[in-house]
Amino acid sequence: MSKNPMKKILRSGEGKKLKVLEDLVPDINELEAEISKLSDEELQAQTGYLKQRIEQGESVNALLIAGDLFDGAERSARTAAYLTGQLDRLRDGGIRVFYIRGNHDAENPLTGELNLPENVHIFDGRGGKVQLSEDVWIHGVSFANRHAPE
Repeated sequence: MSKNPMKKILRSGEGKKLKVLEDLVPDINELEAEISKLSDEELQAQTGYLKQRIEQGESVNALLIAGDLFDGAERSARTAAYLTGQLDRLRDGGIRVFYIRGNHDAENPLTGELNLPENVHIFDGRGGKVQLSEDVWIHGVSFANRHAPE
């Protein structure tokens, strides 16, 4: 038996799948750089663009939220209502949501009190995984509190 489980995984054909994913990393990083430059107004305009793409036949299987939905102690019932409304829309469209809480959400009592729709899976601080399709698993570990581990 191999002492290194990664070698066994890579030999079993998973290495090819891993290579495909690794090849996507530069594109994802480039997209992140582009999106982070957008203003709030430009980000809001993306909603219409995405709706148009869906109307033209593109499909969405899931949405991954990795990081903070709220900023620390800043809470707004209006923001929470908007969030739950949008998550309800995703549920109605058959879209699953996976939420990995950032450290600011961990300290925010509002995110713990929200009654999110059943299509939202929240990863806890112990981590976990959920199968999206035969070949796709979503793994996540949320921050359990506001202090990031070293």
